[in-house]
Amino acid sequence: MTLFEAQKNQIGVRPKRYSEPTYPYYRDSERVGVSAIRDLLEIWFAEIPETEKLDLKKRFRSPIELHHRAALFELYLHRLLVSSGHTAEFHPVVENKATRPDFLATLGGRPRFYVEAVTVGDSQLTEVEENRVNLVYDTLNVIESPDFFLSVSVDGAPSSSPSGAQLRKDLGRWLSSLDWSVVNAYYSSGDFASVPTYIWEHKGWKVEFEPIPKGPKTRGTKSVRAIALTAPQKARRVSHDLMVREAVISKNRYGKLTLPLLVAVQVVGDFPVDLYDVLNGLLGQESFVVRRDGSSWTERIANGAWVSRSGPQNTTVSAAAVWSTLVPWSFASVEPIMVHNPFAEIALSETTLPITQHKVCDGKLQELKGCSISTALCLPASWPPPVD
Repeated sequence: MTLFEAQKNQIGVRPKRYSEPTYPYYRDSERVGVSAIRDLLEIWFAEIPETEKLDLKKRFRSPIELHHRAALFELYLHRLLVSSGHTAEFHPVVENKATRPDFLATLGGRPRFYVEAVTVGDSQLTEVEENRVNLVYDTLNVIESPDFFLSVSVDGAPSSSPSGAQLRKDLGRWLSSLDWSVVNAYYSSGDFASVPTYIWEHKGWKVEFEPIPKGPKTRGTKSVRAIALTAPQKARRVSHDLMVREAVISKNRYGKLTLPLLVAVQVVGDFPVDLYDVLNGLLGQESFVVRRDGSSWTERIANGAWVSRSGPQNTTVSAAAVWSTLVPWSFASVEPIMVHNPFAEIALSETTLPITQHKVCDGKLQELKGCSISTALCLPASWPPPVD
């Protein structure tokens, strides 16, 4: 059994469209980099037990991105466990529990720890809404704009699919009214406030466009995609700490265990997760306290996954490892942030995984330096594959 089907459509070496599901693009693309991705994932898939391959393959091929991402994360975690010397048993039975963890890691025939995997996202849009926005992006990328790239700022998402033909017509009319030399002069002088913008609306959905002058190499070409930059029009709070907190709490569902439990969290979003986010989510948000006499200090609010006002909680979870968005091109660059629970009922040995870890010792956070994730995964030295 293989992870990928044979190529179904000839799509050549074009970039992935915004609205295109990931799996069929990886399956059909003839780009050298994508071919390298297929080869790597097939090697990882071959390590999966035969009894588990069908389920993982179905979810990996799903057009629903959340299902695809979750399956890819499980494939990645299985590879991490295997390359670290473990045997990974899928969905092991836990005594007196109807639910099962994702993995049981054994070493030398001896069970060592359980792993629960969870993928969460920071998008405020549903997948249906995101698909509508992505269809608009794809519509824009085929517009003929010989003089300008486009910066696109969106406010929310459309409640229904807008007319691509009408959008291209309206936007094309506006672009043709612009003078490249004038707009280029604004950019060259730093007078960005004078750069013209165009607002297009559809049933309360607002999209703002800004022209970016093309350089000598791309000006006049029609083969280069029009969109250069996309961004939300309104600022929003990115609550990585809360997502980590809720993800870890949701996996504390087994009661007393006889082995340590590691919760692996992937946070999918536009911005990376950092150690500050993870510590706030697990040990409580850091706050700055000022007394009337002017003295001040920092302390943590007791609102983390492992700390509450009444004391330690979710102590069945021995440690958490958190990743930012994982895609095959980022396998070697997204380093996990692993933190041990200082209140765990059963501690997880820091030698179980070779990656860098963080542990509270004598009230202070210590970094236990490990190898890079690329080394831990035994990735080829040439990874990531070339962008061709």
